Amino acid sequence: MGISIAVLAAILLFSAIVVWVKSTLAEQVRASAWSESLGAKDETAGGCPPEFVTQIFAKKDREFVSALSSPQLRKLFEQERKSVALFWVQQTSAQIRVIIRQHLQASRGSRDLELAAEAGILLRYGGLQFLCSVLFVSIALAGPQGLQGLAVRADALAQRIREAQLGFHAAKEAGRIHGV
Repeated sequence: MGISIAVLAAILLFSAIVVWVKSTLAEQVRASAWSESLGAKDETAGGCPPEFVTQIFAKKDREFVSALSSPQLRKLFEQERKSVALFWVQQTSAQIRVIIRQHLQASRGSRDLELAAEAGILLRYGGLQFLCSVLFVSIALAGPQGLQGLAVRADALAQRIREAQLGFHAAKEAGRIHGV
């Protein structure tokens, strides 16, 4: 009995690692494609409007489709909503990676960076990437229902990183950051 539980746990752990590696590789491919598609720095300032994020994770649409009493329509709706939610998480994660990569490249030569500000940006980035990972796994396993608060939080963090990057670029262009 104990050996079979250990074997089952090992199989589950191995499966989780395979899924994680596969999704990480796929996300890296999408991220590189995303970064290649970003030509101007103004494009990194975007992101979805908060209303869009709220709508993706809203329960109202699901309740409406469920009220139609069509199992096929409900299944199609749930698949599509799940796909849109996963795509949003992947794009947000990829966009933030691009912004952080650009920030690191731009700040490498700077002589007057503030350690506390850079640490704050790094912590926000790490927290957002962790949040995106939690969202991705949760959506993949259970769908986007009930994750609206978490998604709105991730979107707000992404927007703060975008704004910090815009501020950094503005300071660099105004000559307030030297050596870049």
